[in-house]
Amino acid sequence: MSGTNLLKRMDSKGRMSVRGAFGPGGALFKGRKLSQAPPNKAQAFQLEKCLDKKSLDKVIYQMTSSADTAAKNKNAVAEGRNSSGVAGKSYEYTVDGFAAFLAANKALGVLLFWKDAEEYTMLFGVEERKNVASKIFTRYLKQGAEWEVTALNAEMRSKIEKSLDDCEDDLFEELQIDMYSVMLLELFPRFYEACSRETGDASASSSKISALTTFQDVLKAQDFEVHKFADYCRSILCEDQVIFLLEVADYRLLFSPSDLIDQATKIFATYLDPQSETRIPASDAECAKVGAVVENAKPTDALPLELFDKLYDEVFNTINHETWPSYKEKVLAGTLVLARGHSLSNVEGGGGEIDMTKPSKPAVAAALREPKRLECLRAAATAQGVRENVDFCVACQQYALLFSEADRKPKADAIWTKFLLPGCDAPVNLPDHMIQKMKKKIDTAEADAFELGYQELLLVISNNIYTHYLAEEAKLKEKEAADAASAAPAALPKQTGGCCLVQ
Repeated sequence: MSGTNLLKRMDSKGRMSVRGAFGPGGALFKGRKLSQAPPNKAQAFQLEKCLDKKSLDKVIYQMTSSADTAAKNKNAVAEGRNSSGVAGKSYEYTVDGFAAFLAANKALGVLLFWKDAEEYTMLFGVEERKNVASKIFTRYLKQGAEWEVTALNAEMRSKIEKSLDDCEDDLFEELQIDMYSVMLLELFPRFYEACSRETGDASASSSKISALTTFQDVLKAQDFEVHKFADYCRSILCEDQVIFLLEVADYRLLFSPSDLIDQATKIFATYLDPQSETRIPASDAECAKVGAVVENAKPTDALPLELFDKLYDEVFNTINHETWPSYKEKVLAGTLVLARGHSLSNVEGGGGEIDMTKPSKPAVAAALREPKRLECLRAAATAQGVRENVDFCVACQQYALLFSEADRKPKADAIWTKFLLPGCDAPVNLPDHMIQKMKKKIDTAEADAFELGYQELLLVISNNIYTHYLAEEAKLKEKEAADAASAAPAALPKQTGGCCLVQ
């Protein structure tokens, strides 16, 4: 049973789905103190593939059948927060590589427990469930267990131990969700970083991309290269479109009518439903057609494998013409730098020097914060007829500094009225579907209400205005130099003639 099926089971019981639980408004994000921000969707997608039952069974059997592996992984560290890996160790970006990474970090018990707890929920006989529950507790949860998972507190351990005889089907569910979040938020991001280090993190010297590589080649390969591209797309706010293509590719490989319906329902609800917060830009008419087919599908119907083909081609062509060329150019030139995260703090430089001589989102964000640079940026935007984009980003930065809802609400209303309201005085260049996504958060004055639009306009300014800004800045520096020269006191004239010798 895959990670996707676990999400469906949680939804059916009225619990949060993992896909939506870790966003800024998600229950787990608010309720847990996590050491990292929510992961990108490409990582979440790959983790679900790693939790596929067939591939996972094979890998786990091979690893746990080795006495050497068992010895190395006894007593898993709490939540896997130990060393980041073995020096010189190479990992494939697959379930085999993830399991090997966990083994090297003495955290394989987290994955083993999750798998056994998932299989426990599929049992029906009371005695069978009771025996399996006892084995799971003895192997993973008992103090000093062979594969002890120490990410649970004594209260939870005691609660589970007292309920072993009851053997309810949700006996391990709370801890299983915790272990899923550990993999999603702690272990898998570190596994991704380990794979990135080994491949040079999309540098030209180590990337598999050549001058002849096409976007279609990368999608078909389904290896780490496509996830590096998805990481790049995340930095320019089109990651959902790449994941949609990957999800559709998986859909085309299914056979079972129930699996086809499940996957089609998931794809539509996530990427195509008009009410979805992660809806991708696509033809409304075609989305409606797909939605009607999915909604009217019967359990025994085999949905057509070409159900998403028109939308797939539409999204593919958009990325292939607008995003892939710039990514490929940067990879081949060795100039690609991937931003980690989308928050205002992360995109604006993080911990390194920002190159203000080249267009980039961090450079634009930094320029907006410095009065002289902002003056030049406004002048450049005004000359191009898009000053409102700069003013909107400045307002967003000011909004992000507010803490209380009482302070944010009037500021949010003012930004909405000036820049986003239909018929407003200074409408910014944002698509309607993006504005509608933002509107829900603006109404409740959430801290990240304008984040989506802010990130989009940072990119727009970087791509279209920044070179004009550099010209304005050069003119300002020349003027300042000239003004300084004219204001300087005149040099004393050189003395000429002889001198007298005083006796």
